[in-house]
Amino acid sequence: MSNINLNTLSSEANHALLKLDNTLIGTPNYMGIQYFWACDYKYMGVREASPFKLRRIHRLILEAGYAPSDVNETIENIIERVLA
Repeated sequence: MSNINLNTLSSEANHALLKLDNTLIGTPNYMGIQYFWACDYKYMGVREASPFKLRRIHRLILEAGYAPSDVNETIENIIERVLA
């Protein structure tokens, strides 16, 4: 599988991918391009994270038994650990 440079996509293609990824939040199929986190975490560096790191954060949150939009210390620790 090859990597896709999202910066080279047309606006229509980018919009379609964001729309699709939005439907995948909370599932193992999340692609890492749509925002899923609560506003409490937006200044922790999550917004600047790569799709790879976002998928990892998302997966770890699900594995911990939480919804991606939940707010708690466990999720904060996951974000800090992945972005460290």
